[in-house]
Amino acid sequence: MNYLYRFLIVGIAGANVYNASWAATVVERCNDFQQLETVTLTQNHARMESEDSDFYTVIAMADGKVYQVDTKNQRVVEMDINETAPKPSQEIPTPPWGKSAKADLISKGNGPKIAGYPTVGYQIKALGQACSENYFSEEAAKVTHIKAFLETWTQLSNRRKIKGMYFHPCQQARDELGTELMKLGIPMKIVIKGGRQGDKVRHQILSIKTDVEVNDNFFAWPNEYGVISEAKMREIAKQEMEKRMADAKQHHGSQRQPRRGPHHQQPTWKTHSRCVSPKKEERRNFYPYLPHR
Repeated sequence: MNYLYRFLIVGIAGANVYNASWAATVVERCNDFQQLETVTLTQNHARMESEDSDFYTVIAMADGKVYQVDTKNQRVVEMDINETAPKPSQEIPTPPWGKSAKADLISKGNGPKIAGYPTVGYQIKALGQACSENYFSEEAAKVTHIKAFLETWTQLSNRRKIKGMYFHPCQQARDELGTELMKLGIPMKIVIKGGRQGDKVRHQILSIKTDVEVNDNFFAWPNEYGVISEAKMREIAKQEMEKRMADAKQHHGSQRQPRRGPHHQQPTWKTHSRCVSPKKEERRNFYPYLPHR
């Protein structure tokens, strides 16, 4: 789920005409890239923003719309929550480990308080191997707006998954346990176990604040920004990729030892000081021919 999350927000009609205020719930969390992310929730809207000031995301839950606001390119990508992922051009093969990851959910009893809320710990296993330690809070689920947002976000994620496409048994195990996990409360912390670089915090809620005043403009964008469809954005992305490939081919043909351009470089993410993974206690190759998830 984790790569959809940069391409996403709803223009509120008439938001600039009046300036009504709302009592919001504000959640601070560490995301998959160990960056600080802020999620602001009201009854009908959510805004998600990280330290990357070029993007923010707003979800209009009542309208079933999600939008990405790209402030650098001054454009907004509109998405439908109920839209499904494009159909693969080829049949998806059965994963190397078979049709099932033999998912197992093991209760570990009471966990630590996280962001002031009590938790219960659960371990997810796939094929008998530990995948992740997960901490859920039923108390946090009672906080205004949080549960509704989680249900909407889960719906968006599930609708856009390509059924049967898994890169790791742990990824499949979480999907197999999806319905059961939703009953446990709000996921407060997820620690991925035993990756090549050791354990990694994939998600952690740092704080939850209620009754924070925000106004309608907070869920809008400048009027001069153009709104495009998700299909149009895919077309633009395809054209940009083709151009990069053509430029790279030309570059390689003109130089004997070409330098690696920016499109070859791995993206780097600045880790926030409050989003630090645990010590590298364990390193193992669960499936060395597959990326760990």
